[in-house]
Amino acid sequence: MQEALLLSRSVGLARAAVLPDALELLDRYVGADTLSLSAMRLREGADPQADVTVRGADPMTAWELDLWPGLMATHPYLPTLVAGPMTASRVTDVVDFESFERSDLYQLLLRPRGSRYQAGLLLDRSPESMLLLSLWRQDRDFSAAEMTALEAFRSVLAAAVAFAKAIEAAQAAAGELVGSRVAGSSLLTTRQREVAGLLEAGLSNDQIARRLGISSRTVRKHVEDLFDRTGARSRTQVALWWRHQSHP
Repeated sequence: MQEALLLSRSVGLARAAVLPDALELLDRYVGADTLSLSAMRLREGADPQADVTVRGADPMTAWELDLWPGLMATHPYLPTLVAGPMTASRVTDVVDFESFERSDLYQLLLRPRGSRYQAGLLLDRSPESMLLLSLWRQDRDFSAAEMTALEAFRSVLAAAVAFAKAIEAAQAAAGELVGSRVAGSSLLTTRQREVAGLLEAGLSNDQIARRLGISSRTVRKHVEDLFDRTGARSRTQVALWWRHQSHP
C-alpha cells in the first residue's frame, strides 16, 4: 500500500468531489475484492433504503436490491455506523464475527459475493441519511496500517462532502427556485447530476448503469426523478436542461 500517494491523490479527488472515482482510487492504492458507495436513507421505524454503486463486482440484482433493506436493518454493524464515531472502522472490530457469518444477511447477500471482511468509511451522516464507502475482501482483514491510511483518506473526502453540502445549502437559500421546480442543478443529488450528465452525452439507461455500477432499474428511477425536478417530459429535454445548467 502507498499511503502517501493515496492521501495526495485524495486531496485532488476531494476538490473535484467526484465520489465514484473514490472507489477506483482506493482499489488502486489499498486494494479490495469489491468496493461500494452506499447513499442510505434512514427512516425511523422503517427498513433502511440505499442507492449503491459497486466496483469490482456486478451491480446488485433486482432480487438483491429487494432483499437488502430488510436484511441490512439486522446488521450488527449498523448501530456503530448510525451512532458511533465518524471514523474508519472494520466489521471485525465491533461484531461477533462467528455469529455474524451464520446470519441471513451474510449467507444470502455477502457470502455469494465474497464479501467477508468489510472496512467502512463514513463520509456523511445525519438522522435521516448516511453516506458510506466500503471496502470488501474475502480472504484477509484490513491491517491496522491500512485502517490508519483509510481514516486519513476518509477525513479528507468527508470534508469535501460537507463543503459541497454547504455550497448547495447556500445556493438554495439564495432562492434558486421557480415555483416548485429547481431553477438550477444545485438541489440535485450527486447521483442525479451524474445521470443528467450522461443523458446529455447520449448514453442509454443500460450504458449509464454500467458506467455508474448500478442497476438499470435504479437509473430509470433517477431519470423519473429528473423529470419531476426539472419539469422535463423527455430524456432529450433533460439533456438540454442539463447542458444549459452546466454550460450557461
